[in-house]
Amino acid sequence: MSLDNDSKNSAATDSESRALPLFWSLTLDELHAELPAEEVELLRASLTAVGPALHQSPEFNAVDAVVRQVTPLGLLAQGFAPAAEELRALGRVSSFESARATMIAIERVARRYNAPSVLMRAAGGAPSTLLLQERHANADEEKRAWARMQVCVAVARVVGLVLRTGAACHPVAQALLTP
Repeated sequence: MSLDNDSKNSAATDSESRALPLFWSLTLDELHAELPAEEVELLRASLTAVGPALHQSPEFNAVDAVVRQVTPLGLLAQGFAPAAEELRALGRVSSFESARATMIAIERVARRYNAPSVLMRAAGGAPSTLLLQERHANADEEKRAWARMQVCVAVARVVGLVLRTGAACHPVAQALLTP
């Protein structure tokens, strides 16, 4: 009997350690409006397989992927290869300071190449949501949760816009996993 309970406890611990961070679960919920259900489930499985790496700064990792990997796919689909390459070459979004610098860089790329304004504004908005988290870091849990949700929504919005450019769904989903 004890062995059965130990097995169940071990399985529960394994399941919990492989569970997606709340950020990714919420983002996947937002993506259900943008991606076919089977792609969302494929992405969920891929994210779960990545495991512990997702637990470290998921918001920064997601915003970084959206700016440097996902948005360039949308730009390429619309014929803006130089702008896409410039976004891919940006520094990693890994801090609030780099988020600020990235917002400015995205604006400069948009102007330099006359890139699609809706997509570029959404891409620039993603790092700005990280600054909401910074602003509400010492606020009550409700405000912190609201700020986290804004990042999820921003990531899902960029993904949706990129898919509407004609970019293929699977590469977009995979780009979210690219560090």
